[in-house]
Amino acid sequence: MWFAWAVYWPETAIWLGEGIIEQPPTAVEEEDFAALSQHFVLQQNYPNSFNPATHIQYILPRAGQVYLSVYNEAGQKICTLVEGYREQGLYLQIWDGRDDLGVAAASGVYLYRLEMPGLDLVQTRSMTLLH
Repeated sequence: MWFAWAVYWPETAIWLGEGIIEQPPTAVEEEDFAALSQHFVLQQNYPNSFNPATHIQYILPRAGQVYLSVYNEAGQKICTLVEGYREQGLYLQIWDGRDDLGVAAASGVYLYRLEMPGLDLVQTRSMTLLH
């Protein structure tokens, strides 16, 4: 569902439960989202391998300071995708394969790391950029 959301509402950073087909939510859907939103989750990027861009989905269990960064294989931060206060919820971030200076990153494996320092929450995953 998040992929359709990204295609139809690319300018919206947070998914508000809206869909392509407007139907009243069921109790099951509300319970599932409520249960899911209680966890700190960094999903695998899509697509992976990618060129020229990829989507990174994450869930925040509570509001707070959030950092989402991309690192090269040497562990050097090349790009900060998210830095700041975010509300609880489901988010989708796009990375266009460029560093903080706007220079295209080389083909290779990169790590992306989601942090909420106030809650001591950290998750890291890897992704592959192919040119």
